[in-house]
Amino acid sequence: MKLIITESQLKIIGIFLNETHSHEVEKIVTYLKNNYEPTGKYVRKGGAYSEKPMVTIKVDGEVITLKDLLMVVKNEFKPLEKTKEGVSDDFIKQVIQDWMFNKVSDKFELSKNISH
Repeated sequence: MKLIITESQLKIIGIFLNETHSHEVEKIVTYLKNNYEPTGKYVRKGGAYSEKPMVTIKVDGEVITLKDLLMVVKNEFKPLEKTKEGVSDDFIKQVIQDWMFNKVSDKFELSKNISH
């Protein structure tokens, strides 16, 4: 089955999808800002120290990896109903990465366009 739409209809659909996308980004970024703080941590590998991006939990000051943060955010934003898909792992990863490096725009747009 094919669906044929006009350019004006495509623009309206695009605006709706961007608003939904921005709303999801805003919810996740707000959650991250309220509970976590980006930080750097030095890790020794092969005799040399390198800085690894880490996150500090604001409540207790514990430092966790981005992998751990991804698991927490995935759990927080998993769908409540079995019929809903929720947000994808790639989408959450991009939100976390953009939040870490301050790349989320004022309109809650990501640096890369990833479907949620």
